[in-house]
Amino acid sequence: MNYRPLESQVLLELHKFENKVNGIIIPDGVGEAKWYGIIKAFGSKCETDLKVGDKVIYSVYGARELDKDKLIVVNIDDLLCVVED
Repeated sequence: MNYRPLESQVLLELHKFENKVNGIIIPDGVGEAKWYGIIKAFGSKCETDLKVGDKVIYSVYGARELDKDKLIVVNIDDLLCVVED
């Protein structure tokens, strides 16, 4: 199924941060899972310097799930910051 966000919405593919402490990988279920999104598409009214493929942190309160733990839609204003490696 294909999704095309409308107006000021952004489609994100969800990814989990790898939990590492001093080089030791912490297994899932220990502590809170931390997610980020990779931008897959923008709605027609999104005016931003972001681009498809950027990693972003988003507000979880505004997110709407499309595909469990895979795709969400958020308003452009709910993007909080860019993740730079």
